[in-house]
Amino acid sequence: DIESAAGGNGVTGVIFGNEFLDAFPVRWLEMRENGLRELHVVYENDQFGSEVVALTPPLQKNYFEAQGIELAAGYQTEVGLAGAAWAERAAGLLKKGVMLFIDCGFVASEYYAPIRSAGTLAGHRGHERVDSPLK
Repeated sequence: DIESAAGGNGVTGVIFGNEFLDAFPVRWLEMRENGLRELHVVYENDQFGSEVVALTPPLQKNYFEAQGIELAAGYQTEVGLAGAAWAERAAGLLKKGVMLFIDCGFVASEYYAPIRSAGTLAGHRGHERVDSPLK
């Protein structure tokens, strides 16, 4: 982890990552008529599926509204809170220098566009993309 790599002395220099923050676990969410809910992966009857559960902290039901993002009912997406938390810890260790993370992502208005209403989670099998990582 970043704390061990810093050796207790902090970091002077550059913390760099290319598509790094995408490698962290995400929270899988769905907007419902009754508000934002979280999806958890389950394994039943020899297959993976999902179940809807109430939000767990630090997520709040107004997470998207607070950012000026409106999602329609049925819209699924993911939020990378673990990557953001790691970046905050890394920034706290940076005595002098810069953090630079490169990602070929989207601005929020494009990321949350209706065309991505099933989210961006994907898997790969046999070197081919699988749109549902649960299959």
